[in-house]
Amino acid sequence: MIKSKDLTSILPIGGQCLIGPVAFLTFGASLCAPALAQDVTEGGQLQDIIVTAQKREQSLQKVPVTIAAIEGDSLVSRGISNIEDLGRSVVGTQMTVSSGVVLPFVRGIGNTATTAGNESSVAVYVDGVYYSRLPSGVFQLRNVARVEVLKGPQGTLFGRNASAGLIHVITQDPSHDAALSGSIGYGRFNILEGSLYATAGLSETIAADISISGRNQGRGFGKNVLTGRKTNYFHDFGVRSKLLFEPTDTTRIMLTGLYSYGESTAQGNTAPGTTRGYASAPFVENPRLAYWDQDNDFDSPQKSNLWGATLSVEQETSFAQLKSVTAYLKTVIRNNNDGDYGPRPDFAVFSGGPIKQFTQELQLSSLSGSALEWTLGAFYYNTTNEYDDKTLFFSPSGALTNFGPTGLTAIGKSHAKSYALYGQATYEIVPNLRITGGLRHTWDRTTADGQFRVGGSGALIADLPNSSDKLNKLTYRGAIDFQAAPNILLYGSASRGYKAGVYNLLTYNPVPNKAEVVDAYEIGFKTDLLDRTLRLNGSLFWNDVTNPQVALIQNASVLFSNADGARSRGAELEAQAVFSPALSGRLGIAYTDSKYTAYPNAPSGTTPAFTAVLVPPYGSVAPFRSIDAKGNYQPFAPKWTVNAGFDYELNTSVGDWLASVDAFYNDGYFTEADNFVEVDSFVILNAQLKYMPTEHWGVRFWGKNLLGEKYILRGSAQAGPQGWPFAPSAPTTYGIAIDFSF
Repeated sequence: MIKSKDLTSILPIGGQCLIGPVAFLTFGASLCAPALAQDVTEGGQLQDIIVTAQKREQSLQKVPVTIAAIEGDSLVSRGISNIEDLGRSVVGTQMTVSSGVVLPFVRGIGNTATTAGNESSVAVYVDGVYYSRLPSGVFQLRNVARVEVLKGPQGTLFGRNASAGLIHVITQDPSHDAALSGSIGYGRFNILEGSLYATAGLSETIAADISISGRNQGRGFGKNVLTGRKTNYFHDFGVRSKLLFEPTDTTRIMLTGLYSYGESTAQGNTAPGTTRGYASAPFVENPRLAYWDQDNDFDSPQKSNLWGATLSVEQETSFAQLKSVTAYLKTVIRNNNDGDYGPRPDFAVFSGGPIKQFTQELQLSSLSGSALEWTLGAFYYNTTNEYDDKTLFFSPSGALTNFGPTGLTAIGKSHAKSYALYGQATYEIVPNLRITGGLRHTWDRTTADGQFRVGGSGALIADLPNSSDKLNKLTYRGAIDFQAAPNILLYGSASRGYKAGVYNLLTYNPVPNKAEVVDAYEIGFKTDLLDRTLRLNGSLFWNDVTNPQVALIQNASVLFSNADGARSRGAELEAQAVFSPALSGRLGIAYTDSKYTAYPNAPSGTTPAFTAVLVPPYGSVAPFRSIDAKGNYQPFAPKWTVNAGFDYELNTSVGDWLASVDAFYNDGYFTEADNFVEVDSFVILNAQLKYMPTEHWGVRFWGKNLLGEKYILRGSAQAGPQGWPFAPSAPTTYGIAIDFSF
């Protein structure tokens, strides 16, 4: 077992080696009159947060589901600006970005594949629209009204692939009251960020808004020591605009358009404690590099462009609320990868292609105040994922002769359709005692095909067999909740969710992996105590996972497979408190025990008697050997996660000050099923101080990862001399931003 806890004993120290990741704050959210960030009313009580976890507006404290909800003002005041910040703010979750793609895990369940055609076990929605593949540039949390994280399967009311949980980002809607707000800031590593939000009424029935934001990182966390250019950096740009039309009091039509661009490099060197070598002679071990540096013979950026449009129509009738959401998304991703992770031109991969997605959802819900609350709906999903004829595997040095002198073009394409009908109802059988039942039937149909060609658009080598996969699945949810007192809710639930099987497209394999099924059981409580100055929410959970999906990288190809079984069990407790009109705090603790219960043929790149220095050509063993991983922890499933923080407000005659501090503890995790590379425990400390001389503008001083922790965001064994490359966390960053609002 290799551990990464003592990075300083393995890697050089000095200069920037002790400074970690950026999460630069750029929000365009309006600056309101100063108020405590922790959802506190002017009277010193905790606010009632309204969520849409059951497809209707409800108090978070009245919904029998484990939900973490963070409102836009709290996102701003706490400096939660990206997916990693969000993961640290919600215990029991692990959220990271790899190859420009968001990878969320909830309660130890998720998967590490970033390739087209795969989808996360944790479904991600933005304004009610499902995203099968979420580029990190879209997940910059700017101009956001609220983020909801639902834990456990969401296989009844929500759509595609929600076997582990769900993240829903709700952005700001247009207002008839004209407003303009923005932010511009500068941070370490020459990071320049800005955002702008504007909204206004165009007529009595029409309002519009526009949100623009971007980030440019002038200097990378590290550099490519061969090319001299920056590495481990992030650029993004996004624009979103909404047009709201309300012709009557009962009709609401929203048209949304968006564009997002993202560019990053996160291809690191070899995981501490492991070795790497060469695919060609002489076989000598590569030198160690500084933590964020690389020595690739060419730079390896990942770039994504996303376009999208959504039409949402809501109509209230005399007996129900009707809603239609139609959405189209197109993403084009291009990755350049130095496949040998070293200075020789032994192996290179250029990959990418278009991803197109169309969704249509129809939903009919009872009106608020009905004795029987019910929702009926239909969901349609149609997507194509492709690695096109620009996807090239080649060996410029000729060390890998199986690719030929001009390389090998690997084309893979899948087309998935999904149809679903669902319904859920809640009924109060006796005063304060309610039962909920829901069913969803899904029909999944996926076809795939692929080709191998001589490099570029050369002659056909092999036309690979077409394949199709069909699955009909019934998922369910049953829950009971009891309002023991006006501010005490007790609940229990049983539910099932699943993630459809997928085809490997890089390179194409005509055999898909099996669908992942999660059966979940949970009991919990939600309380507001001491005149709503203390909020305690807790739960116990148990998840049984059948055929958990596993991703493996081999020679830059991604191989999908399944373990036979896994289980995830644990407990969570979240607390919020108001100590005084000026001081509030928060605390979250989660224990998760997530292990494989049956995995007899798990892949491992290690030898039976592995030592820190392998025989030439170093790296891992090719091909991988099989081990029995029963009892091993699932990847990216820390046992303990803890977050704690406070907000303090000081009002003076010359302006208002708001201080926010957040600390996050992660007990550590393994990067793969063989539990070979282990990330040790770490603590992330973030802080922010905001000064507002008037209600119209303010200045923020912020810092992220102030303790300078280093840890692996994503790592994967690769057969051969590549060994165990990893994506590094970001270093300590800090900066200043100016906000304005009119």
